[in-house]
Amino acid sequence: DARRVHLVSDEVYALSRFDDAAAPPFVSLGNACGGDLGERRHVVWGLSKDFGLSGLRFGCVWTQNERLLAALASAAVFSAVPGVCQAMVEDVLADDGFCDDYLRANATALRVSCAICCRVLDELRLPYFAPGAGMFLWCDLSSLLPAFVNGDDDP
Repeated sequence: DARRVHLVSDEVYALSRFDDAAAPPFVSLGNACGGDLGERRHVVWGLSKDFGLSGLRFGCVWTQNERLLAALASAAVFSAVPGVCQAMVEDVLADDGFCDDYLRANATALRVSCAICCRVLDELRLPYFAPGAGMFLWCDLSSLLPAFVNGDDDP
């Protein structure tokens, strides 16, 4: 607080975890704070990653900072989600059974896809960081780059 630093918790992959079932469950910053975010803690989340709706551009910011809320409200005039999309999202999120089933199936599909990708990278002997959530994987491809001569930046 003394440094006036803001913490933004990007939770867009919060529901797309597929790592070891023995791992501790995800805990939102909002839950960790007991719902009291204060002025300098903010949570962002959207449907694009967890629900595969990247074209919908539907997300939210949870903050208790009045100045930030006012700024976001001004920006929303130019980027509001259409009412029909809001109604669709409301219907989807209100169906707990569907959400639970979808998220469980999504986690399984992500786990299988990740395992396949990791297996191929292992066969190619390419180092990588195995993720526990989401659909991306960090891989070190530097061994495939040409060697530099005399320290030049040109290959």
